[in-house]
Amino acid sequence: MSDTHYATGRRKLQLQELSLQRKRKITVNDKPLKEYFGREVAQMLVMQPLNLVELLEN
Repeated sequence: MSDTHYATGRRKLQLQELSLQRKRKITVNDKPLKEYFGREVAQMLVMQPLNLVELLEN
C-alpha cells in the first residue's frame, strides 16, 4: 500500500492538488497546509473530514 494519497479538485478554471502522507504531512498545490490556508478556521475545515474517518490524530 502506498504511503501517500493524492486527490485533485477542480472548480471552473481552478485546479487544486492534495497529497496526504503517512507522516501526517498535508500539502496543497505543493505548499504546506498552514501556508496554503493561512486562517486557522480554513485549516480546521480541511481537517474535519480526515478526523471524521480517523485518518489523522487530533
